[in-house]
Amino acid sequence: MKNNIVKVALCHLVLSQGPECDNRKLLLRAIKEAAAAGADWIVTPETALQGYYFKRIAPQQLVQEQTEASLQEFTALAQELGVYLFLGCGEHDKENDADYNSCLVINPQGKIQSRHRKVIDIKGLTEGWASSGAGVQVTDCQGIKVGLLVCADAWYDERPQSLQEQGAQMIIDIAAWPPSEVCGNPFGKWREVSQNTGVPFVVCNQTGTTEWMDMYIGESVVDYQGECLLTHQGEQGVLLFSWDFTENKLLNSDYDIIKI
Repeated sequence: MKNNIVKVALCHLVLSQGPECDNRKLLLRAIKEAAAAGADWIVTPETALQGYYFKRIAPQQLVQEQTEASLQEFTALAQELGVYLFLGCGEHDKENDADYNSCLVINPQGKIQSRHRKVIDIKGLTEGWASSGAGVQVTDCQGIKVGLLVCADAWYDERPQSLQEQGAQMIIDIAAWPPSEVCGNPFGKWREVSQNTGVPFVVCNQTGTTEWMDMYIGESVVDYQGECLLTHQGEQGVLLFSWDFTENKLLNSDYDIIKI
């Protein structure tokens, strides 16, 4: 980061059906490409590690505890590249004996500095495995306060509002959320969040077509003050933009896209 300008990379990738071994390879490749392009923060979608539909595909698959050791490929790479990594994954908490749909923030020292666990409780085969998290929080990235959400956490006004009250200067929502009959159309709500909080609202979505939901029409967006400044849907890639936190403005007219 220079002069309070942060380059952010959104990993808009085909990940929802896994398997985890393939997702790891794709994510590691995307992280390296993003860092080579100068990214300071690298954001992955919801449950990027296992794949959003992992419990539909393999109902008996256990959710593992996520530690710096188990995520050594990612923590070591974040340290080597000097980046913040926002990693979407399922994680098991031994103390609570519960599984969570989480966003982990790995810092440039290779440490897990924050864990946001999806608050909203979604029933059914796809997300019924996950318990509800306790609340929302901000995390400090290079002196910038970043609010964390997972997908439909943004649907209820009190959560983005709480992040704004905690001093969030940007809200990042990792998602698996295209418009559909299953989960509605989120685009209006995202604009509303950016309008009501007055801070940039960034969604890292995923793509690809599945038998359960068409992720291909999902958008990764940068919204601010009720306006969509950047959006991308369709082909997978790493989407790059720069935000000036001093002037509170976007420095791109469009995403810079790295094809993966």
